[in-house]
Amino acid sequence: MTLKFALVGLGLIRDDKAVATMSRTGDRREILRGPLIYGCVFVAATVLAFRDLTAAVALAALCFGDAAAEVGGRRFGHVKLPWSPRKSYAGSAAFVVASLGAMTLFAVLFRRWGFAPPTSDLPLGAIGVAAIVGAVVESMPAADVDNFFVPLVVAATFHWATPA
Repeated sequence: MTLKFALVGLGLIRDDKAVATMSRTGDRREILRGPLIYGCVFVAATVLAFRDLTAAVALAALCFGDAAAEVGGRRFGHVKLPWSPRKSYAGSAAFVVASLGAMTLFAVLFRRWGFAPPTSDLPLGAIGVAAIVGAVVESMPAADVDNFFVPLVVAATFHWATPA
């Protein structure tokens, strides 16, 4: 799928439905930014860190947090952030809530499936810190690169905040 994003964005194959679905402006080249980065991050995290909770937490922020920020911000985001006028407090709050839920679910499932020691405590503090830091990164006004930086910073924060 990620390869298809690249081919459509470069104009090597035509897929009007994909362009309409994944771009805000209808320009196929827009797919080369946000959607392609999203796909590359997802593939890299899966290949390099399959069954690693840090990677799962990073993907939870990307898949659930970032999506919730978009939906929550569009629906309830009347009060904008002073440093990023296209982003809102509601979008950031939605990011934190969705990320917390997805990250916690993944931590529980990883423990249940044996990918994390069953005696270990759930890293709820690290999950909370990672979700908040992820929301701050997502709120920055840098367009289209949040799909790269959010999971990277969330993974680093979670790794740093998780007790050894």
